[in-house]
Amino acid sequence: SDQEKAFDRVKRSYLASVLSNLGLSNNSVNIIMAIVVNAKVKILVNGHLTDWVHMETGVFQGNPLAPLLY
Repeated sequence: SDQEKAFDRVKRSYLASVLSNLGLSNNSVNIIMAIVVNAKVKILVNGHLTDWVHMETGVFQGNPLAPLLY
């Protein structure tokens, strides 16, 4: 489906551009992008959590901003 892995496919540069074009101040865009870019997660593999992993792409689904940003 078109929505499969949608949060994983959000391009951060595009997201920043859209936020700016919506009229958010540079400071607001920078704060939001800092939250998105600095996200770290643990992954559940066979019932065990991994160490913290830095997210390189996308938007973390557990982040309260994620639905709004998507």
